[in-house]
Amino acid sequence: MVCNYWRGVIFLDPYAMNLNWDSLSSIANTKAFDVWYLFPLSAVSRVLPRHGNIPESHRLKLNQVLGTTMWEQEIYLESPQLTLFGDVDIERASIEQIKAYIIKRLKAVFPGVSSNPLTLRNPKNNSPLFLLCFAVSNPSSSAINLSLKAVDHILTHT
Repeated sequence: MVCNYWRGVIFLDPYAMNLNWDSLSSIANTKAFDVWYLFPLSAVSRVLPRHGNIPESHRLKLNQVLGTTMWEQEIYLESPQLTLFGDVDIERASIEQIKAYIIKRLKAVFPGVSSNPLTLRNPKNNSPLFLLCFAVSNPSSSAINLSLKAVDHILTHT
């Protein structure tokens, strides 16, 4: 027996990059669970070389984690500065641009997503380690507004 009034919150803290995007899509399709997702920003950043030339094993893993093959077009951009020989160089997007891309991907499957995830940093060198993201699967606009209002307050005052 399925009860339409069941609701829940899921906390996802995957080991490294071991959460497939299909799992997030399945959760979103329930329309019953809100999600706190500790996205492995540092792990993703580490497997993205600065100037492209991504090993195939890394590309396949990123396809699973990000749920698409289109990430490369958004994470690798043409450098505004030409090389010494006038060639166009490809550069990896900044951490802020990668962060924006993750939020965009979450918004593609969840009806409500906090636009201000908390960046958790290494206390020794201040490098970003994780993004604490929040997503609402309930399509009700009142549920989305209420959830995001509370979560955005929490994330901006932490």
